[in-house]
Amino acid sequence: MRFPITLWRHIAFEVWRVVFITALVLVCVVSFAAVVKFLGEGRLGPVDALRFMAVIAVPMMHYTLPFAAGFGATLAYHRMTADGEITAAHASGIGHRWVLVPAFLAALVLGVGLGYLNQQTIPHMLRASQRMALPLRRRVRREWTSTRVFRTRSAICVRVWKPSVRTRLAKR
Repeated sequence: MRFPITLWRHIAFEVWRVVFITALVLVCVVSFAAVVKFLGEGRLGPVDALRFMAVIAVPMMHYTLPFAAGFGATLAYHRMTADGEITAAHASGIGHRWVLVPAFLAALVLGVGLGYLNQQTIPHMLRASQRMALPLRRRVRREWTSTRVFRTRSAICVRVWKPSVRTRLAKR
């Protein structure tokens, strides 16, 4: 039996197109929602808010990519079913399991990608976003610190800064 590679390419293109568009919209909306808190408190200016949105977009993919993948696959297969493409494929002898292969491959690629994001990229971006969201006086005080103590809580690295002697004297 020959594999329906042409059909798979067509289905994969439709699935990935809708997944990318949905993920892009969701990441923008969720990143903006994360920035609004810091904008309201006055911690970030307009330019810093855009940079913060770019940095926080990567950790937000952890939440938005699974939803976008499910939504994109559902919309792509619904459109192809409404156009009669799935029925035509079945009438030509291609089984339903073979039609679902592009969705399974997309799920596998997204799963591996999210695993890499969780292990490597997201912790780095969360640390960068924490540094950006610090109040201005803490940013200045951070330059005078002498020791750093790292504590982990819920798999997120939180930095606790111990003020140096200069900072203690400056407070008095």
